[in-house]
Amino acid sequence: MYTEKTFTQISVEKIATAKRTFRVTKDNIKKLENDLRYSSDDIDLMQSMIKNFDHTVNDKIEKLNIFNIDTFFRGIIALCQEFQSNFRWVLKNQQEYIAAIIDGQALTAIIIGDIESLMTSIKDNTAEKTNHPSYKFYRKLLDQGYVYIVIDGNNRTTTIGDFYNDKVPLFESKDHRYQHPLFRNITKGAKYYSKLNIDQRDHIDNTKIAVTIVNSGTLEDLGRDFTKVNSQVKLNDQEMRQSNVCDFGRKVRALAEKHDSTFRKKVMGKGANGRPKIIEPALWTDKHIGRRNVEELIVTISVLLCNGTAKVDKDVLDSCYGDESDILKYNKEFNRVEKIFGKIMKWREKFGRNFLDSNKSLKGNIVDLVWLLDLIYYDNKYNILDEEKFVTWFGETQTLKMNDINSINPDRQILEFQCTKGEEKLLKFSNNEILKNTVWMAPDGKPFTYVDIQANLQQNWNELRLEIIKDSLKHVPDDIIVEKDGERNFPIGWRFRKWVEQGGKTYTTHEEIPLIDLYNTKLYHMDHAIDHANGGRTSYENCNLESAVYNQSGKYTGVFDEVEEI
Repeated sequence: MYTEKTFTQISVEKIATAKRTFRVTKDNIKKLENDLRYSSDDIDLMQSMIKNFDHTVNDKIEKLNIFNIDTFFRGIIALCQEFQSNFRWVLKNQQEYIAAIIDGQALTAIIIGDIESLMTSIKDNTAEKTNHPSYKFYRKLLDQGYVYIVIDGNNRTTTIGDFYNDKVPLFESKDHRYQHPLFRNITKGAKYYSKLNIDQRDHIDNTKIAVTIVNSGTLEDLGRDFTKVNSQVKLNDQEMRQSNVCDFGRKVRALAEKHDSTFRKKVMGKGANGRPKIIEPALWTDKHIGRRNVEELIVTISVLLCNGTAKVDKDVLDSCYGDESDILKYNKEFNRVEKIFGKIMKWREKFGRNFLDSNKSLKGNIVDLVWLLDLIYYDNKYNILDEEKFVTWFGETQTLKMNDINSINPDRQILEFQCTKGEEKLLKFSNNEILKNTVWMAPDGKPFTYVDIQANLQQNWNELRLEIIKDSLKHVPDDIIVEKDGERNFPIGWRFRKWVEQGGKTYTTHEEIPLIDLYNTKLYHMDHAIDHANGGRTSYENCNLESAVYNQSGKYTGVFDEVEEI
């Protein structure tokens, strides 16, 4: 669809107002409509004031005496996370932009979409009309009280809002030479908006910013606009991928947002001088998160779980956001990504981050752990008995891979040129220091460590890496992980034998089992005395007849002592 645009100018003060204006939701409007004190004209006036960035609308809403103002959200411009970049500016970037506004050098237009107009364009120009996915997307934003959607300019609008809330100070004059004469003497005590004099505030308030308002188009159309605008701006690969609106992209972004607090978590303590000290840093910096680096890692994990050891490069990652057939493929397996990645983030919250830092390869270790957990969970052959011991073992194992990989599996063989097209030659283990930490040898004789191969996602490297991970799984201590019996269900023929053996009663609660109900699986279960998940065998000796109610209650007490010898 052709995207119609209006080109205008809006004052900085009005943009700041848009970040502070009360968002009036669909439910708020209904409440007003049901109150006989207020006419439709009152409602129309309020909505018109909101749309036109009139800051006095907040006072009007407060005077209505119908709403609990503390429950109101502020900001009527929504970030279109379907393709728009997260906020990624550091404080210096924000200060530079405010300085550019002051000096009349903020030249790049902010691009926003008029949500109501966008909805109308879809309703009038598509076959799906109100059933179009983009219409429903816009409708949801409108119901939440948003008026505009940022297509390009999130960093700038957020910065303006932060500046007016005294979160962004001006550069002091000794650090920045302002062109405007009113700002030649910015000092430490007068560098926040609230501390500026009237003339300085008036200058900033009334400075005009170029704004492009998009009035028509689907989400996909807006995504293409975003790509065109930024094709000459240095966006990274993942930020460009996000402009291709698709369900897979939404899932990746939702997973990253779900664990955002874990990514940013810092553990604080006290230093020798008694001052606060960072004991454990965040997994990723705000800058890395803002540039969608974590989302790229999630996409990489999705590809590895879908395609096995196949090469992962830019083209492969791009394909996840491209053709529908590829999207469906990665969507199908994304529940595995959510489960495994979520488990790792849960462990970081519970046990700290040391197990991911053991060889100073955070991304590589996360990928290794994803592969390892997939081996454990995917075929349901293993169960982790003690999660804390498991993460400790993993960290120690990653250290061994870097410092003494032979300790993981003393029988392991190293092949020279294994990850190249050269001739394979078996290298015998020796006490030679060069070979101690070597995973494979290059044709020129250069030894490569495990961390070296973690940094490369070529297929031959991936195959070798996965082989080493499988080797490590074989040597997990028995009190940490257990292999499950391949057979989960007991033969139905055992029911009568157990019924006779147990005197016609349930094993634990001693309830009478009528013979007529013996084979009713809704009433009675063949249960593992030692739980299957804990390595209990699906054997006659490890089987008891229990009531379904008891079996599903989780109230196993005093049983394991009796079957410990089994």
